Amino acid sequence: QYFGFVFNNSGTEEKYRMCLYNLDGKLTLEKNFDMEYESIKIVNNEIILFNETECIIYNTKGVEKFHKVFDMGILNIIPKGGFQKYIIINSSNIEEIKLK
Repeated sequence: QYFGFVFNNSGTEEKYRMCLYNLDGKLTLEKNFDMEYESIKIVNNEIILFNETECIIYNTKGVEKFHKVFDMGILNIIPKGGFQKYIIINSSNIEEIKLK
């Protein structure tokens, strides 16, 4: 339902600017952020950004739903069927989290 781009955001406090568009090409979200990311994906109306140790989840309106720094190295984060549940995969285990 969406596609997006991330741009360097020079001249502002936040390092990056994310722009989200619907399939008609209409801009639906413009969000600045600072996190150094390795992967960004849009799944089930959520934007999931993560790197080796940190994860942020926004909804498509730009509201931050989750932000955490983990002790483990994150390889992937996958929304699990069900409300607010996610699978976090690292090199040694798989962890399920549920947001409140």
